[in-house]
Amino acid sequence: MSDQSLLAMVQQALEAKDLKLPVFNRTALELQRALQKDDFDLAKCAALISRDQALVSEVLKEANSSFYSGLKKVVTIQDAMVRLGAKEVLRLTVQITQRGLYRSKIKGLQILMERLWKHALGTALGAFWLARHAGYQNLMQEAFLGGLMHDIGQLFLLKVLEDVRRANPQVSLSEALVMEVLVTLHVEQGYRLMQHWGLPEEYADIVRYHHHDEPPIDSPLLSLVMLANQACRKLGISLRHEPELILATTREAQLLGIKETTLAQLEIALEDKFFPKQPSAVD
Repeated sequence: MSDQSLLAMVQQALEAKDLKLPVFNRTALELQRALQKDDFDLAKCAALISRDQALVSEVLKEANSSFYSGLKKVVTIQDAMVRLGAKEVLRLTVQITQRGLYRSKIKGLQILMERLWKHALGTALGAFWLARHAGYQNLMQEAFLGGLMHDIGQLFLLKVLEDVRRANPQVSLSEALVMEVLVTLHVEQGYRLMQHWGLPEEYADIVRYHHHDEPPIDSPLLSLVMLANQACRKLGISLRHEPELILATTREAQLLGIKETTLAQLEIALEDKFFPKQPSAVD
């Protein structure tokens, strides 16, 4: 089967009238919308999360972790929101619910989904770190969510490929063929998803323009995510490994005014997170 034939099959599947677009987690979506209001009600937001016991468990676990914990143990979601902050709880909610989507019963696609999840999380953490250390603290939470969602089109396409393979067991899903589908279609399909979900326009812009050499909008948030994305590609936290990238010379680093030493610290932070050093056998 040629590259074109797989691409054509995916495009045919995407254009089918009975195609069902993935559903963004209802709790995360309602929480996102609630927090957009200036007069959001903390108790109502806590009630939204409390509908999902698995989510409750994860949020409470995080609130009582060594990173956040205080003298008193947190036992309710409302208390967790007070301790962590409403935006931080939203960040956790999206991270936890998104993680569950990166699964496939096809071994080859599952491997790619694991790598894609690592890239999404790495870009999210990188953008969050950059915002914190480069003078954009007011964008930290948005940078995390933008990083987490920037390649959502690739996840959607892997799901479509899974359906194509299920309907056509003879179809070859070599990594080269799958990558051509992802590279060709993921921006368009990711933006389609963001519009379908009704997420804020700043996140849709990230999905739409994160590969543009000259994005048609002036957005520090987009630049933070694009720079973190490139850092992950340089370090191999990505479907593509581009070790030759020099972050300090990128358009985004120069627009944001980020120094070379800060970028080196970013690389160390990501390496510590994703490639932790193993203790020596002689220690």
